[in-house]
Amino acid sequence: MQDVETALAVLQGAGVEVNAEPTLGPAAAGDQAREAIAQGCDTILACGGDGTVNDVLQGVVGTVAALGVIPLGTANALAHDLRLPFSAAASAHAALVGQRRRVA
Repeated sequence: MQDVETALAVLQGAGVEVNAEPTLGPAAAGDQAREAIAQGCDTILACGGDGTVNDVLQGVVGTVAALGVIPLGTANALAHDLRLPFSAAASAHAALVGQRRRVA
């Protein structure tokens, strides 16, 4: 939880309006992301590992919202492949300055 709070602090310090919600489980994470987007969120940050990212991604696909990753899992293969930083603060900062890109 400390890492999530660190990422939130970076985002809030940059003036970004953020809201942290724990995932309610693999079957619910996509629905949670979809609901956040329906309420006006333009970016969803998945804080976790590859499984969490995949679960959240299910709610982002097909929308105009961006998906960011704060790698907090065990292997973080996607974050590694995308060359994302592995600290919560650095990955939150990267989300602030990064460019959107499509990933197949």
